[in-house]
Amino acid sequence: MTYNRNKAKLMPAAVFTAVLGFILLSAAEVGAVDYNWGSLLKNNDAWFAGAEARAIGDSIVKYQLTDGGWRKAMDDVSQTGEWGKSTVDNDATTSQINFLARLYRQNNTAKYLTSCQNGIDLLLAKQYSNGGWPQVFGAAAGSYHTHITYNDGAMVKILDLLKAVSEKSGSFTFIDNDRAAKAKNAVDKGVDCILKTQITFTSGEYSGEKTAWCQQHNSSTLAPAGARAYELPSVSGSESVGIVDFLKKYHTSLGNNQRLDVVRAINSAVEWMDKVKITGKKVENITTNGEADRRVVDDPSSTIWARFYELQTNRPIFAGRDGIIKYSLAEIEQERRAGYAYYGNWPGSLIKSAPIPEPPDVDIGPQVPVGIYIGSGTFVDSVTVFDLLNAPAWSIKQNFSSGAKAFGDREFTTGPVPSNLQGAEWISTSMASRTLAAEAVVRFKMKKSGIVHLLYEDRVTAKPAWVAESGFTATKQTITVYESESLPRYFTVYIKKTAAGDTITMGANSGDGMTSCMMYFMAFTEDQTSSVFSRVQAANHSLKISNAGKGGVINVNYSIADRSPVRLDLFDIRGNRVRTLINTTKNAGAYSENIRINGLAAGAYVVKLNAGPQILRERVLIAK
Repeated sequence: MTYNRNKAKLMPAAVFTAVLGFILLSAAEVGAVDYNWGSLLKNNDAWFAGAEARAIGDSIVKYQLTDGGWRKAMDDVSQTGEWGKSTVDNDATTSQINFLARLYRQNNTAKYLTSCQNGIDLLLAKQYSNGGWPQVFGAAAGSYHTHITYNDGAMVKILDLLKAVSEKSGSFTFIDNDRAAKAKNAVDKGVDCILKTQITFTSGEYSGEKTAWCQQHNSSTLAPAGARAYELPSVSGSESVGIVDFLKKYHTSLGNNQRLDVVRAINSAVEWMDKVKITGKKVENITTNGEADRRVVDDPSSTIWARFYELQTNRPIFAGRDGIIKYSLAEIEQERRAGYAYYGNWPGSLIKSAPIPEPPDVDIGPQVPVGIYIGSGTFVDSVTVFDLLNAPAWSIKQNFSSGAKAFGDREFTTGPVPSNLQGAEWISTSMASRTLAAEAVVRFKMKKSGIVHLLYEDRVTAKPAWVAESGFTATKQTITVYESESLPRYFTVYIKKTAAGDTITMGANSGDGMTSCMMYFMAFTEDQTSSVFSRVQAANHSLKISNAGKGGVINVNYSIADRSPVRLDLFDIRGNRVRTLINTTKNAGAYSENIRINGLAAGAYVVKLNAGPQILRERVLIAK
């Protein structure tokens, strides 16, 4: 039997009270009442002051268990085993507490206050020492109900409630100071648990990368854990959204006392969500053999996420009631395809929000740059901009073409684009970033091998050292960017071959502090001259240095895997370049050269070899 409050309002008050009383008194015999807590809690204060709300409140008090909580189906006394115990599954317990709080504020009835307090006390008492909460209170050891449970927002709903209790806000203005203080401690512990359970991959391509959360985590080890057969240990594209939403509210509540670990947890989780989005696909509801079904179809305008991503690989996974991992929705049984949300658009709003700037932290030295995550594309991954003020103007774009806005904070547009760059993925930068004097302005990782095209304005006559040191070489290609119709600016295209997994760091725009020129920007294409550019080639480069003896000569032995620009530079131990030894182009092969280095003080130096995309370093001792 379902309790439909909207129809009930059409009845005369006396008739409704009698009918509702019959329903509640007869629930044990005819079946439990289905309370739609989400809808009930949306009622206004006037409704909570009325008979309908009090009747439901009386039922809540009646079916409260001795520990202070409520069953999954509150008034179904026939439930036994785990589901006969207090739980936070399906919004149980937290919904009743919230309802009672609103009811007490409008009616000032002692029994509602006592019942509400007992519910809060249960949540405070049953928190694990590590800060998490189980799905079912008092569940048998070994049951998945003992796991720290993020599934369906269970733990987040507890934290939302206790945060309001700790602040004496919303419906909980009447809370005593003792419970408020305990609730604040519980919330802080809960946040610490969230941070400790955020999953960092430990192997494979994404080793070391922080992602998001599993639906459940083991209450002892904090490791990702499974629940039902089709809910395997994984990274969740669904539950993680609720966790981040809560962390953002918590972050805001800290005011000027921001926590760096919380900000990094938020930003890294959103970065992961953006990375694993699935574009060009949507889920379609269909009928198969007269029964509900779902399938994945193409839709260029759609972006979706999987509910489960495989640990260490970020690959979407699916499991039916057999608990066996599959890699497509079509491989599991029809009943599960139609009956469970394996795909959704849960993080859609989150990835559109700007990253949170990191607060300063005394434990982090100045050598660690603070950056803002911009996103990932087809070629580039984890684009991070270290110009915090102007990072929002940076963006990853597709289909580079004439008329494109080169900079996110200006209306300057490109002229004709060379054919090899037309349709390319590219990064629109910020004109204002041209003034940033930093070793790292932007950093990203290459998803696949190809060519990075760095577009540099010709008025920047003193190109910074990082351009050559990173292996970028000038081409004869140029692109025009129009500051206005009558004011063209000319950019030379520099290129660098890259392999999948390469990390590219780009520094300051000018080598001499010039700030009146335009900022660089960049595009990415396949390598048209070589369909395969692998790390195997790079590995064939070698560098060996013999220490300089009397006479100040060093013997440099090096090999080049393929024809490429070769540059040898000598640096002191502080990282200052003191001399360029070789700057030419070499064919593939092995070379041995004696290089005179007169005039240098005795001591330790570093020789750096740039050959194509590869950089090798060797230490050398120069003697007198």
